[in-house]
Amino acid sequence: MSDSSSVQLFFVEESQWGVTPTNSPDVLSEFRFTNESLTQNIQTATSEEIRSDRQVSDIIRTQVGAGGDVGIELSYGSHDPLLAGGLYDDFSTPVNETGLTVTITLPSPLNNTATLEVSGGSPDPLRNVVVGQFVQLGGSLASPTNDGFYKVTAKGTGSPHTLTVTPAPPSAEVIASATLKGTFIKNGTTRKSFTVEKLFSDLSPLEYQLYTGMRVGSMDLTITPGAIINGTFSFQGKNLTASSSSAAAGTQALSVNDVMNAVDNITDILVDGVPVSDQAACFTNVQFTVENNLRDQPCIGSLALGGIGIGRTNVSGTLEAYFRSRALFEKYLNFDTVSVSFRATLGGNSYLFDFPAVKFTSGQVVAGGNDQDVITSLNFEAKRDATSDFMVAINRFAA
Repeated sequence: MSDSSSVQLFFVEESQWGVTPTNSPDVLSEFRFTNESLTQNIQTATSEEIRSDRQVSDIIRTQVGAGGDVGIELSYGSHDPLLAGGLYDDFSTPVNETGLTVTITLPSPLNNTATLEVSGGSPDPLRNVVVGQFVQLGGSLASPTNDGFYKVTAKGTGSPHTLTVTPAPPSAEVIASATLKGTFIKNGTTRKSFTVEKLFSDLSPLEYQLYTGMRVGSMDLTITPGAIINGTFSFQGKNLTASSSSAAAGTQALSVNDVMNAVDNITDILVDGVPVSDQAACFTNVQFTVENNLRDQPCIGSLALGGIGIGRTNVSGTLEAYFRSRALFEKYLNFDTVSVSFRATLGGNSYLFDFPAVKFTSGQVVAGGNDQDVITSLNFEAKRDATSDFMVAINRFAA
């Protein structure tokens, strides 16, 4: 008998849908997970022949596929290829500039934006910066420091090199030796699929299950007080085969970073670019789901699927906070388009999740009964942001 604590998962991105790559001896990377429900999915048809003895003439398989959910705890660098697979995009070319001179200019009157004039470093230090991404600025000597994470809303062309960013840094400053870094993914159209291998390591001989053509149908993340940040990848794929040997000569660990939690590692929850403290709210739940609306593509003459179709990207989520003022709930009443972002940081490594244009589609502030807190509960759906040209982005910053 196999024990669930002895099960291991591994994965690799495919260059051709349904085909496991073999261009590396260590092709499979460790899949850190908390639970899984991966299995083969079959469809059957029962014969409708009429028999005088009332028996069923035959049952046939009409389609074979694979799929299921894999639960995770968020840790930096552990699931980056799968995050990119869930958004169907590739991480942008990293910005990693040092030795810069950055002049911060604040407008008058103040409007929660600033201009960064950047010189030094490479001939064009902003060549890899994309409008819509967040960049991490370092090297400030001001007090309070201007070091932080800023969203790029505009990028100047020519010289001098300039960025318009939000939120506004605390003060104007000339940073003589600054750093600028960041990379990000956004909802896109790059078709991605994975091979996932399941190993029952306590059996002899070892037992393997190989799932091919696995596309990320949806992914979600949930942040609640006093808990580890949890998420789920839901897969839909081509087929499952069982074997007593692995598909790879070896495996590699993708990350050994600690898991992140909602107590120590969540910072900078912003609504419309304003820190949550200024919104007079204290969040109790932040959750989002990215749904890719996959569909099976069966073919005549083939038991396995001919492909997995990809539909529209739907992004939805929930914000819940203790009711302290009408500021947050009023955005629902007015059906405002707002931006939402939050950052998870551990050991200097960060993910910053950005939803630049959302609508609160339902909301309530109710007294559920005696001896309870009154909670503002808002559900949101994302739409395309005209400036950034995306609905959701995940920014990544290495220590």
